[in-house]
Amino acid sequence: MLVNKFKLKYGDKPNLGKYIDNEVAKYLKNDRLTEESLRQLDTKISNQASLREKQTAILDDHRSGRASSRPASQRGSAKVAGVFDAQSVRSRSSAGSRRPAADAISQASSQRAPTEVYSEIAEDDQWAAIQKFNQLLHFEEQKQAIMREQERRRLIRSELDQQVQTKKEREANLRDEQAMYDRLMEEHVKLLGQRETDKKRQQHDKIMAEKESRDRQLNEEKRKKRTEDKMAFKQECEMVDRLKAEMEAERHLQAQKRE
Repeated sequence: MLVNKFKLKYGDKPNLGKYIDNEVAKYLKNDRLTEESLRQLDTKISNQASLREKQTAILDDHRSGRASSRPASQRGSAKVAGVFDAQSVRSRSSAGSRRPAADAISQASSQRAPTEVYSEIAEDDQWAAIQKFNQLLHFEEQKQAIMREQERRRLIRSELDQQVQTKKEREANLRDEQAMYDRLMEEHVKLLGQRETDKKRQQHDKIMAEKESRDRQLNEEKRKKRTEDKMAFKQECEMVDRLKAEMEAERHLQAQKRE
């Protein structure tokens, strides 16, 4: 899917299509599939496509300029020079300097057929095209280096911002945890105070209940004692009345006996 997407976006030329295949395979093998990594891969392929378009445009301009300025008999050597230009480009991109491109041109020139003759003007055009393309590559490398440096700084700044944000979130979480801990401690202290109050109230209620029970017992004993005293007093009164009656009857009997 990624290969088809990039080929539809940047074209499906043979050299660029193979490059896209290799880059996507390398990406899926080494990197994680994230939005940032996909953006970096897209930028890399876009830069390579632009570079190859500029390379093709320079070579086409060079070929068209030489074809219009030289007779038809020298157009065959212009095609060979285009091949030499491509070889110099590949040598330049693999070695990373200007000297390998010149060596490739010199070696190709030494191995050409004896029937191929290049004029001094054609060689100057080739060297001018190579020099122009090398300057373009140099400027492109400088641009890529600046972009890489900017990307590196952006990533560092993003990482620092992320670390600062993480630190702020961690501090906020610590403050929230501390506030929650303080709130729990306050609730715990309130709960302990409530339990202590309930315990004291229960003890007070127990003491009052025992006191009330003792008071009821004392009152009951007092009531029973008053009742017993009343009954004893009544019995004593009845006994006194009975004794009085008996004494009165005894006196009456003695009076009758005396009569």
